Amino acid sequence: MVSRQAAELGNHWNRLQYYFALWGCFWSFLLPSAVQGQDDASALSTEEIAVLFADVLDKAVVIDAVGVQAETLWFASGHFETRWWSSNREGWVTGRWMARDSKRCVLISEPSPASAPGWRCGKILREFGGVYRSLNPDDSTHGLHQLSALPAELKSSLP
Repeated sequence: MVSRQAAELGNHWNRLQYYFALWGCFWSFLLPSAVQGQDDASALSTEEIAVLFADVLDKAVVIDAVGVQAETLWFASGHFETRWWSSNREGWVTGRWMARDSKRCVLISEPSPASAPGWRCGKILREFGGVYRSLNPDDSTHGLHQLSALPAELKSSLP
């Protein structure tokens, strides 16, 4: 009786090991580039940033705030509007942006910029597959971004 239970327990353990191995393989293919090295990414120039972020919709996963996603409207006029959300919170951020010294710089106007006064500038890296990575001023990853053309109805109501 004991040997039968031990054999069944061994079979269960073997199946669990198999599932753990499969699970590990599955996640190894899905790991975002944010946890990989920055060696494969290329930094954008000031001119590339200015052109790339003129009148685009940016859908992002925020890496330095786990569970947060965002959509930003980047206007060629230098204005931006961001809507962000997580499982239990949401909010809006507006302000100005510009490209300078091969970095994208933002100046938050709403909500009150007391927590982040002044311009904050970070590099933008081109990743594989049309994904962009934004960096914080300290070169840590801020987010991963998918860009698309700004919908026509939004272009006509530029701020």
